[in-house]
Amino acid sequence: MIACRYFDGSSSHAWPISVETVGTALRLVGEDLDRTVENTALSFSPSTDRGPARIVFADGALCEIDDREAAAALFTQLGHRPAATDRLVSNTRRVLLVTVVFIGVMAALYRWGIPWVADRLVERAPQSWDDAMGDGILTTLDQRRFFRPSALQPAVRDHVIDRFSRLRRPPGAPDLQIVFRQFGSPNAIALPGGVIVVTDEMVTVAGGDDDALATVLAHEVGHEVHRDALRQLARSTITSALAAWYLGDVSSTAAIAAGSIGTLTYTRGAEHEADLYAVQMMRLNGISTKPAAALFRKLEIWEPPRRRRPADEILNEDGKAAARKAPRLQVPEYLSTHPDTDGRIALFERDGAPDPTPR
Repeated sequence: MIACRYFDGSSSHAWPISVETVGTALRLVGEDLDRTVENTALSFSPSTDRGPARIVFADGALCEIDDREAAAALFTQLGHRPAATDRLVSNTRRVLLVTVVFIGVMAALYRWGIPWVADRLVERAPQSWDDAMGDGILTTLDQRRFFRPSALQPAVRDHVIDRFSRLRRPPGAPDLQIVFRQFGSPNAIALPGGVIVVTDEMVTVAGGDDDALATVLAHEVGHEVHRDALRQLARSTITSALAAWYLGDVSSTAAIAAGSIGTLTYTRGAEHEADLYAVQMMRLNGISTKPAAALFRKLEIWEPPRRRRPADEILNEDGKAAARKAPRLQVPEYLSTHPDTDGRIALFERDGAPDPTPR
């Protein structure tokens, strides 16, 4: 017989008993206990190098066996065939090794595998996909109040659109739809299908500098040419689907993917390629990109307008309002989603000299 600890399932007290096999059944013998249970009513957990083997009964009772070899022999006699995973988890070092390997594989999948699959899908996707998605995404963002209606004067919006539409573009540039929205911070976002959203705050910070704003728009055209928005959406959707599959909640995939629409960020490589496209387009039109570098310097020190809020006021002992707290610095969205600002400024200053072509 094999010594073990018995828990009856109704208390935490451990009873020292012995167990043995009787045909295909397990017999438990101890003080005031003589019980026989068929193996079909048992579940087995092999011992590990840090814990005992366990036999769990259908009624919640439990046996713990410290002798690993005896437990293994007992399990065999009861007809239990250990699975490969049981042999794996029986050794802590193997578990740690497999865990490290799993994390490495998942990290590699996220870093290289998902982008590769997403890029291949986008390469095979017809342009009509981009066109169909652009207006739908913009409508979704408006309905979710991610954007607010533009407060710019129509003449200002028309001037920006007209001025940019007259610029020459490198071959392959898609048709564009430039729209304006309030966002809370300076930004420009390229949505699929040639939809470029320019925020009122970006136009305000540009301060009427048409060349700086044109470079920003040319950068977004670069994203449109490279279909970066569709690529990022594909990556987000694949990542969400895999996470939902792993966590067992596939119904959340659509919600996660939809939420990612409002937080489009691109890789450093995609941003650099879009910057190079902007430089190429500005050179094609004989426009310097140095004003864009100056605009980015403004964006680095940009702060949101002060807004009087009751929560920001501090009352003196006499009940009068004291000086309000200074507004918390908010990094412009255009910079937070476009990494390596210093490098971008240097690029636009270094390559800012226009070609000797007429405007």
